[in-house]
Order: sequence, then C-alpha cells, then structure tokens
Amino acid sequence: MNACPDMVRCPLLQDFLSYAPEQGKETQRRYCERRYSSCARYMVLRELGPVHTPPDILPDDTARAKQILARLLEPPAPQVRV
Repeated sequence: MNACPDMVRCPLLQDFLSYAPEQGKETQRRYCERRYSSCARYMVLRELGPVHTPPDILPDDTARAKQILARLLEPPAPQVRV
C-alpha cells in the first residue's frame, strides 16, 4: 500500500515528529505508511477538507471522526410548517 498522500502536510504528524519523535515515528509507521485509510484524520480530511479537520483529532479516534462526518454530511431534517 502507498503512503498517505497528506503525510507531509499533516500538522499532527509533524508536531509528533518534532516534539515526540518516537511517538511520531510509530504513528507514521502504523497509519501514514501502512493503513492511512483507517486514520481518523484522513477520514475527515478526505470527506470534508482541512477546514473541518480538528487539529487535535488523533489517528485512532475513529469514533470521533464518524461523529463529525455524520453531523456534517447528514442532510438537514425537513422543516415542518405549522
């Protein structure tokens, strides 16, 4: 599998590599280089773009990613006029 196309632009990964190099390298190996499609950040970024990708969402926080996607992709409920 190819590496994540957003790996070099991912602010979280860049922060990890700068401030916690071992954690950054492990995150890069686990998510960016192997299974980026399961990365919560990638899931939100792919569907909604960088504006809607929270800076603090972690790669393994798929539950939060699914909540964000459901909230922002779900069509609005029809309005009932009285």
